[in-house]
Amino acid sequence: MAQATLTRILAEIDRMELDELRQIQNAVQAKLTPNGYSHSEEEVLRGMLKAGLIAEIKPKPALRKVERPLVSIQGEPLSETIIEERR
Repeated sequence: MAQATLTRILAEIDRMELDELRQIQNAVQAKLTPNGYSHSEEEVLRGMLKAGLIAEIKPKPALRKVERPLVSIQGEPLSETIIEERR
């Protein structure tokens, strides 16, 4: 990027409101740190961010958790056992 363009952009940033600066910060952050979400997932997360439901969009974890097989148990449901033991 030419130095004149960078200087002009920095001058514009000095005149911006806080809300505009936050939008620019989010846009720059998105360019600097690809997060691994699909386009539709990213749209949902950006909507949640804009609505204030989340504070930031964190990158997806690199490794997925291992899916463990279900284990069948005999007797009453495990949830009932837990409830009884808490009484």
